[in-house]
Amino acid sequence: MTFVTFGRDNASKKHTYDELAEIIKRQTEVYKWSFFLITDFSINMEKMNIPEDNTIILKKNKPDCFTRAYEELDKKISSLRTKVLEENAQG
Repeated sequence: MTFVTFGRDNASKKHTYDELAEIIKRQTEVYKWSFFLITDFSINMEKMNIPEDNTIILKKNKPDCFTRAYEELDKKISSLRTKVLEENAQG
């Protein structure tokens, strides 16, 4: 699951950070989901139970910032898939 957010103006009005963190924690622990975040501002990802390694901070002053962000996301997801396949192959 990947969240893409720009600025605090689109923050949830329905859920708090604590509620989102609990949902993310449950989905990660029970269903083995992985969460990624692409954003242009620094928030406390760990507070939301999203590992820092799964967060991509956009540098909007670069003309190809979105291309770079999605290329980095692709690498992170590919690496995760490889890891899961290797774990499953081992038993």
